[in-house]
Amino acid sequence: MNFALSEDHELLRDSARSFLDKEINLAPLLVPGATVKDARYDANWSKMVELGWAGLVIPEDFGGSGMTLIDLIMVVNEIGRTLAPSPACCLASPPANSSSLLR
Repeated sequence: MNFALSEDHELLRDSARSFLDKEINLAPLLVPGATVKDARYDANWSKMVELGWAGLVIPEDFGGSGMTLIDLIMVVNEIGRTLAPSPACCLASPPANSSSLLR
């Protein structure tokens, strides 16, 4: 059995790594008195949604990205590596603007 990552998985991991390395800066949170606003939480999450990370493993028929659990692991691993202030648990939930769920 082959447990190596596919090229698609490596590409997803590398693009998540590149995005997070560019966008996540924890320095503002290390200042005494820093607040959640200093984390740019909303701006970062909006960009993650644009990348299709919200609802990553939810089927496309229900408003998600329809990816696999391995894809989810690639993204969540990079979020953890960068300590990105984001609702990573929402990656397995449908996007908030998903009208498909109302059908």
